[in-house]
Amino acid sequence: MEVLATGQEVVISFEGVGSSNFKALNISGEHSLIIASDNGPLTLSLEDDHTTRVVYEHPKGDRIEIYETRTLALDNTSIIVDASDDVSWMLLVVASVVPEVEVVTETTLPTAAGKSLSGGCSSADGPGYNSLYIGHSFGNPFAERLMEFAEHSEIGGHCQNVVLRSGNENGNPQALWTDEAARSEIEEILDKGNIDLLIMICCSDKPTDISSYWAIPNWIEYALSRNPTTRFALAMPWLHSPQRYQTAESFSTIWHLLHEQIWHTVINDLKDRYPQTEIFGIPHGLAAVKLWTQFEAGTLDDATTLIGDTSYAIFRDGVGHPAEILLDLGTLVWLGSIYDIDLSVLPVGDPGKRISEYQVDLRAVAESILTEEESILNK
Repeated sequence: MEVLATGQEVVISFEGVGSSNFKALNISGEHSLIIASDNGPLTLSLEDDHTTRVVYEHPKGDRIEIYETRTLALDNTSIIVDASDDVSWMLLVVASVVPEVEVVTETTLPTAAGKSLSGGCSSADGPGYNSLYIGHSFGNPFAERLMEFAEHSEIGGHCQNVVLRSGNENGNPQALWTDEAARSEIEEILDKGNIDLLIMICCSDKPTDISSYWAIPNWIEYALSRNPTTRFALAMPWLHSPQRYQTAESFSTIWHLLHEQIWHTVINDLKDRYPQTEIFGIPHGLAAVKLWTQFEAGTLDDATTLIGDTSYAIFRDGVGHPAEILLDLGTLVWLGSIYDIDLSVLPVGDPGKRISEYQVDLRAVAESILTEEESILNK
């Protein structure tokens, strides 16, 4: 239940198998419903004195689904679950509207316009991609550092463009699509027709609601209309404000739920919709999970505190922006997700020397993250 609630206040919860009817609940105020089921078909309806309306349907299939409704008034309202006898489900009534696992809410960073970090770089100069990252600051540092890591990994021609908007509420794909200025900047870059890789980042304002990621296919359609061979990477960062979580385990559990049950559902649905297009994930949020887990276990000698100075902490501030060790590990995950290279030896040169100075083997941790991602894809 705590995992599904993602930090929201649970007013009441139900769980069961098959159909159930919860009569005329006496719940005042505005709430949302979170429904999770391991199968389908399942239909969730609300009934009051005037009408019965369906608010969610899970079609037949053995895939776990999690859905959060919009804000609802539930005074004297019955909740009806209509499901097959073999469908197990859990239903939560939560008081808050927006889950606290929204990836980032910082407002102190300035809004950045579209920019190129690669000068006159051309992907024709080598196997590298002419890439564009659009999103917030839990992805931007990795996009920028990737330039250096690619250069020292025998990948010529990697070019990096960035359109940054501060905070998840401004930098997620939906916000960028509806923001006229941001959309214009992004479209201007895509209109050149030479972007090989478009990178977007999670999450929506309601991260457990699959339908809230409606803008991602919009961006895919637009990019493909300008370059039919464009690839797409969907980055999954860690949870913001890490101090809200008492343990690494709770931080990890919620991240894995979002990543495996929500983000991978989005990715798999897009793969089915665009079978001729390469679409993959970048699980750099697992870098924060791994580091915090080691830190809590006392096996991360490179960090003396969870949040603090960028040279000896995992996060550099309370929002959860990455300190140096997380930035380096996360960039390795980006590098290995995007390019087929051997992270045990690459990058070399200055980035490689910096990585080797950590007491923890960041290369091995990065490889374990990519292996874990591959295992999820093969389920």
